[in-house]
Amino acid sequence: MGTFKVWGSSKLSENLFSSFALCVGRRLSTFIAYIVCCSERLYNLDGINAVKEIVVKEAPIEEAVQINKCVTEFDPYPKEYFETRYKDKDTLIIAAYIDDKPAGYLVGYNVSNNEFYCWMVGVSPVFRRKGVLKALMDYQEKWAKKREYKKITIKTRNNLREMLAYLVAYGFYFTEVIQRPAVEDNRILLEKKI
Repeated sequence: MGTFKVWGSSKLSENLFSSFALCVGRRLSTFIAYIVCCSERLYNLDGINAVKEIVVKEAPIEEAVQINKCVTEFDPYPKEYFETRYKDKDTLIIAAYIDDKPAGYLVGYNVSNNEFYCWMVGVSPVFRRKGVLKALMDYQEKWAKKREYKKITIKTRNNLREMLAYLVAYGFYFTEVIQRPAVEDNRILLEKKI
C-alpha cells in the first residue's frame, strides 16, 4: 500500500516575508512568525492553528466506515452498505490522517475501463480546511492514472456548496443535473479528465 504525504503552505517564504513586511513599523506583538521545524512540519509560534502533516494511505473498509460516522452530511452507513457498492469492482479505499488521527476517507470504484467513480468522500468537521480533501483527491487521481483510467466522475448535492466550489476549482466540469423536488437536493454530476 502506498503512502502520500502533504505538508503545509508551499509559499512559506513568500508568506513569511509579506507578513513581516506588513508588520514593520507596527507593534511586533501582532506579528505571528512561522518557522519550519526540523521535522518538516509547519507550526505557528503561538501554538494556534498549527499546520499538521497529512498522511493518506490505503485502508480497510472498517476505517472508512468509522470516519464516515463523523461526517455530518452523511448517514452513518454500515459496512455492508459500502461493500455492496464496490463488490466485484476495481476499488480504492483510502483514509487521511493528521497526527495519526483519522481525518477523512474516500471510496471509489470503476464503472468502466476508462472511468473511475469517486463514490463517497468525506472529511471530519474538525479537520476541514486543512488540505485533507485535496490530499485524498490527489491520491485518487494518481492511483487512477496508474491504472490508466481516463476520467474521474463524482456526484454531489446542490446544497454542498463547498464541495461544488472545490470540484470546480480543481478541474471538474458539470456534466448533468438530476432534478429533485427541492432544488437544493438536486444531484450534480461532474467529471475530470486525467
